[in-house]
Amino acid sequence: MRTINLTIKFEDNDLVEHNVRNELRRLLGDAIIDIKTLPNTDHLKEDKVYLEMRKKKKADEKALYKYIDSKR
Repeated sequence: MRTINLTIKFEDNDLVEHNVRNELRRLLGDAIIDIKTLPNTDHLKEDKVYLEMRKKKKADEKALYKYIDSKR
């Protein structure tokens, strides 16, 4: 089994989001595990706490994937 994570960015429009979700469900059906709408973080690009948390998250994800790869 293989899992693919896809991030799509488009205009801030509820109707467009609704249509994208419906089309993904139509195309992929039960293969969809999760769909999330991510918050807009543009206003946090200069926030030191946010940047530090994002940096830590990236490092943690890298360590997690490295660990998973080591157990293959």
